[in-house]
Amino acid sequence: MPQIEGTSRHQMQIFALEQAIAADNPVRVIDAFVSTLSLEKLGFLIKGEGDEGRPAYAAEMLLRLYLYGYLNRIRSSRQLEKACRRNIELWWLLNYQHPSYKVIADFRKDNARALRGVFRQLNQLCLDMDLFGRELVAVDGSKFRAQNSNQPSPGFGWQRKNNYNAAKVERHMKYIDKKLEEYFEAADKLDEEEQGEEQAEAWEALSGRVEELLERRGKYEDLEKRLEQSEERQISTTDKDARALPLHMGIVEVGYNIQTATDDKHCLIADYEVTNEKDDYALAKMYRRAKSALSVKELEVLADKGYHTGEELKNCGEEGITTYVLLHAAEGQREGVRGVRADLHELCRRHAMWHNFRRVLSIIGVTALLERLEGLFFSISRLSAWRVGLRAAGSGRWYGALWAGRQG
Repeated sequence: MPQIEGTSRHQMQIFALEQAIAADNPVRVIDAFVSTLSLEKLGFLIKGEGDEGRPAYAAEMLLRLYLYGYLNRIRSSRQLEKACRRNIELWWLLNYQHPSYKVIADFRKDNARALRGVFRQLNQLCLDMDLFGRELVAVDGSKFRAQNSNQPSPGFGWQRKNNYNAAKVERHMKYIDKKLEEYFEAADKLDEEEQGEEQAEAWEALSGRVEELLERRGKYEDLEKRLEQSEERQISTTDKDARALPLHMGIVEVGYNIQTATDDKHCLIADYEVTNEKDDYALAKMYRRAKSALSVKELEVLADKGYHTGEELKNCGEEGITTYVLLHAAEGQREGVRGVRADLHELCRRHAMWHNFRRVLSIIGVTALLERLEGLFFSISRLSAWRVGLRAAGSGRWYGALWAGRQG
C-alpha cells in the first residue's frame, strides 16, 4: 500500500499567513474585539509615542497576546514568549512580532487596573447581545493558597509558619521563655563547676543559643505590638494581605477567597472580588456588584450555607434582596479581614475573562461574534473619521462638547 508523502521542507512557496487561519478561528475574534477598544481611555500605559529611544511594542498587540493566553490556558510569560515563535496563530495575530517574557510580564504588571476594564468591556458586549439573563445570579467563593510556607515548628507540629495571630505569638513566646529558663539553669550549674577548656566551650555555645532565642523573642514582641496597634486579627509576613481561611473538615490554609457572581442564563461571570475573609458577610456586597454590572434594579441570589449569617441576611432583606440560601447548622461565626493583592487580582481577571470568552464563543459561534465586532469597529472608525473632518473644518470645540455628551 502506498504511503502519503509530504511536501519538501526545502521547497520555496508563495504563502500568506491569512491563508493559514480559518475564517472561524477564535483568534479573529480576539483581533476584532481589541480593535473596538480605546486602550488609552481604559487606562493602558501607551509606550513609544516619543521620538527618542528604542521603538516600543504596541499595547494593542500585547493585549491580543494576553487574551490569547486566556483562551489557551497559557499563564507563564515565558511560555507566551515561546508560543510567539512557534505558534502560527500568534504569527497571524501579532503580525509576526516576538516580544520577550520581560515585556509581557511588565505589560501585565503596569496595566493591572486597565485589564479589569477590558473584562467589563467584554461583559458590556455580552449585555448588548443579550447573553445575560439578568434575573438570577449565584454567588460563591473559591479559596486560593497564598505564598506562605507550611513547615514543622519545634514542639507544635506543622505550622502556618509566616502567619501569626495573638494566640500563636503568645505560644511562641512562652516556648522561648521556657527554653531560656532551662539555659539559665544550665548556666548556674556551669558557674558552680571549676573553669576549664570544656566549660569555656560550653559557655560559648550556651551564650550563642541564648542570644538567638532573645533575638527571636524580640521578633515576636514586634509582632505582638503590630497586632495591638492595628485592627487586624492576623499578620502574614511573606504574603502580607493573605489570611488563614477555613477550607473544609477543619483544614485551614493561608490564602485568599475569590467571590464570584455568575448569571444563570449562560453561566457567564457577572463580577468578582478578591478578599481575604470568609463567605459570612459577602452576600449583600456581591449582590450590589452584580446588580451594577448587569445594569438592573433587582436580582434574585442563590448561595450555599457558607453565606447563611443572620446579620447579613437581615441586611439583604432590608435592601429588598430575594435570597435563596442553604441553612447553616454552625453558629458563632466571626467576621474576617478584607484585603487585596495585585497578582491574585490578575489571576481572577485571567479566569473570569477566559471563562466568559469561552462561553460566548460556544454560545453564538465565532462567525456571528466576528460580524458583531466588525460592525462595532466600523462604527467607531466612522466616528473617528467624523472627528478628524470636524477638526479640519475648525469645529473642534463644538465636536468636543458633542463627544463629551455622547460619552456621558
